[in-house]
Amino acid sequence: MKIKAITMYGIRIPFQEPFRISSGVARNTNSIIVKVVTEEGYTGYGEAAPMDGNFYSQTTPAQCWEMLQVECPKLIGQKFSQPEEFAKLVLASPFARAAIETALWDCLAQERKLPLYGLLGGERRKIDCGLAVGIYDTIDELLAVIARYLERGYGRVKIKIQPGWDLEPVREVRRAFGDIPLFVDANAAYSLADLDVFQKLDEFDLMMYEQPFAAGALEEHAELSQKVKTPVCLDEGVADLADAKKVVELGSAKIVNIKLQRVGGFGPALEIQRFCYKEGIDLWCGSMPELGVGQGAGLHLATLPGFVYPSDLGPSLRFFKDDLLNPFLEMDRRGQIEVPTGFGLGLEINQEKIERLANAKACWHKSTIKAS
Repeated sequence: MKIKAITMYGIRIPFQEPFRISSGVARNTNSIIVKVVTEEGYTGYGEAAPMDGNFYSQTTPAQCWEMLQVECPKLIGQKFSQPEEFAKLVLASPFARAAIETALWDCLAQERKLPLYGLLGGERRKIDCGLAVGIYDTIDELLAVIARYLERGYGRVKIKIQPGWDLEPVREVRRAFGDIPLFVDANAAYSLADLDVFQKLDEFDLMMYEQPFAAGALEEHAELSQKVKTPVCLDEGVADLADAKKVVELGSAKIVNIKLQRVGGFGPALEIQRFCYKEGIDLWCGSMPELGVGQGAGLHLATLPGFVYPSDLGPSLRFFKDDLLNPFLEMDRRGQIEVPTGFGLGLEINQEKIERLANAKACWHKSTIKAS
């Protein structure tokens, strides 16, 4: 396939409610939607969803936009025939790279008349959805939110923790909801000095501790893993294949959360997935969260072998007040989402809504190669 045109759009949609984790509060998505059109007539979409400031990553939406403005014009006229050729895409931000690469995978799968999971090597199945809830001012607020969403069928609950908000919320969730599948996500808010917190949390029969320490603290995670019963899961701690290999070498974790945004798209994600699956590291698919374009991409990733835990992927209106899909992604009463079976991402993107909601736009075409 040969790239004919690329357009990118800045999209800002409010959260249903502020989403608070140990490192900050998010109130809106600032997603960048990348649309790629090929000479052969295929249209692919990808999404970059960095949060404002340093909420999760060092890349801001503005920086991501600037990187894409530099890279997108270079792709006009380029040809791609195999997914391995996407490896030549090199951007400083994995978020920006994930957006372009997802759109290219989408186009290539359409050209081959395959759903994206077929091109990736996955199998058609429903994906289990897990509930992720943030930090609240009171335990009562936390319990009320969990109760409301459990009625909709979610397969497990993840609660965000931080120093001073850990043992009590977990104890009260267990007391209120019994033996539901439950785990905690620290977003790197702790250190080995807090070992006693995790040893005390062991009594609550949790599925995992997600990212207790800083991203680079793989040796510290290995020590924690030796001193607690609950499996350790790494998110920010596995940015690439090299990190995954070090995790196995050190024994830092038994579980890895792969986010397309964090690792830079399907190519890097596949490297991590294949290695972890071979080494017996269990996987699940996380979310920033993204709008429907990014969520849909994650659904295809989650069909691959090794993804055994419920994902953070969910219906369109779980986090945001609107979405760009028609129809929206929906979860059934058993807490699952059907992976789209059409060619490529298999999503119907509402282009009219994208144009209407865009607060910024840039486009490049083989005849102009300039931003508008």
